[in-house]
This record gives sequence, C-alpha cells and structure tokens, in this order.
Amino acid sequence: MGDDKFKLFKFIMPNFITYVQIQKIHIAVEVLGLSRREYEDKLQELFGVRSSKGLTYRQADEMLKVFKQAGWIETITKKSNKKNKKQYGFGKNKYENLSGRGKPYAKPRKLRLIEVLWREVSNEKTDEALQKFIYKRTGISHITMLCNSDANICITALKAMQLKKESENVAVP
Repeated sequence: MGDDKFKLFKFIMPNFITYVQIQKIHIAVEVLGLSRREYEDKLQELFGVRSSKGLTYRQADEMLKVFKQAGWIETITKKSNKKNKKQYGFGKNKYENLSGRGKPYAKPRKLRLIEVLWREVSNEKTDEALQKFIYKRTGISHITMLCNSDANICITALKAMQLKKESENVAVP
C-alpha cells in the first residue's frame, strides 16, 4: 500500500525534489566533507543550480548516485533519544572546531589521542563510557571541556592501562 502511494506521488509530482532527498544530499555533503562552495559548484556544474531545492526528483537521485560513487554510503540509523547529542566531526578533524579555544583547554590532537587510547584499552568502547572514565579521573563531565593538565591525567592513566593490557597479553611459558 505504501509503495503504491509513493509511485502515485512520483507520477503526479515528477519534477519536485522530496524533503528526504534534500536531507540525504545534505548528509552526504557533510559526510564527504565538502565545503559549501564545493557543493554548490558541483550542483552548478551538473545541473545548473546552486541549491538542492532547485533540483528535480530525478536530478536529486543522480546527485545521490554521484555522492555514492565518491564514497558516501547511505545508512539508516535509529533516532537517538538524546536531544543534545553532538558530533564533533570525524577522524583527524574530529575536534578541529575546538582548536581556537585558548591556552587552558586541551588541543584537538590531545582529545583525539585520549579517544584512540580509550578505544584500544577499554572493553566498553562507547563515548558514554569514555565520559564516565574522564569524570572519575578529573571531575570534568565532557572530553571537550578538558584543560591540558586534565588531559595529561587521562593520557597517563590510559597509557598505564595500555601497558597493563599488553603485559597481560604476553604469553607466559
């Protein structure tokens, strides 16, 4: 029944992009790390528009295919119950938006190091578990609020955990 409605929608309104398509395009742009200018230039080059709202239904599908060829993988995730959940980026650039905060705060590379060490040594590799670890060591409730000395405390503790884990993995003859 739902598919019939969708086919009817495509038949009646073949020239209009859907809200879901717009969302997918913007998610793909973010995941691929395209700047606004790169994204708009690509739209201009392929379809002669500077906004996804100017695309037709078919053009939006083609744009999504271009993003898939560039490496974007369309995934469906459950909505989180947490309203204030923030993502600070991915990989090397995960905390880069925090780089200009000033001297007392830990630099992004220290925050990434803490996260990498945590993923290596922890049995529970979630962000929530990392936040609990940080809070127990420093009294700070979130990784982004660590100052240099607190970050060093966490790094030292994680390296000690790493050494302990490595020594446990060494086979005793």
